[in-house]
Amino acid sequence: GSENTYNPNQLSLDINASGSRIVLRIGRYTVNGQDSHGFCIAYEDNGNNYAQIGGTIYVNHNNYNMYLKMSGDGSTIAYTTKTFNTMLITRYDGSSWVSLPSIDMYSINFDIGLSLSYDGNIIAIGETDADDGGVDTGRTRIFEYNGNWVLKGQINGSGAYDKSGTSVSLSSDGNTLAIGEPMATDVAVNHGRTRIFQYNG
Repeated sequence: GSENTYNPNQLSLDINASGSRIVLRIGRYTVNGQDSHGFCIAYEDNGNNYAQIGGTIYVNHNNYNMYLKMSGDGSTIAYTTKTFNTMLITRYDGSSWVSLPSIDMYSINFDIGLSLSYDGNIIAIGETDADDGGVDTGRTRIFEYNGNWVLKGQINGSGAYDKSGTSVSLSSDGNTLAIGEPMATDVAVNHGRTRIFQYNG
């Protein structure tokens, strides 16, 4: 018979704002002793239990850094693939999960921050090892979906090795953004800080 096993160290999950939907991700799994790829499964509360919705989302790349986020309304899921340094986004259309355009990333060999607006149409991605402002300053890019992901803005760390974007959080409307910079030295060496930004349109 077949034997499927899962690595518990490669498991991630997220839940929507109301708690009615949850997404579970397995980064890698083994089928009959052979290493295979990962997948995501979303569940919805039907009043009696959580039942799968939309079918299984297979991820055709091996994954170690498994960043995963579900939008507040539960309609949109974003997740990383290490093999191609890509952010994949999928949206529920009422019966299945439909892939939206992907977003290329600097790298996901290190920590990233990930946040979605409530409706999933704005995404913030923090990339801690990006060098746009200097070595490992980090950056956070904000995209808005209008049929494609359009860059809405980019915020770089202000100093080398700030690792800006380790954690990011968007407000429900996507217009306010908090960015964590754990290695910032404004007050003391590696003291860290959080910067907050408001989009002015």
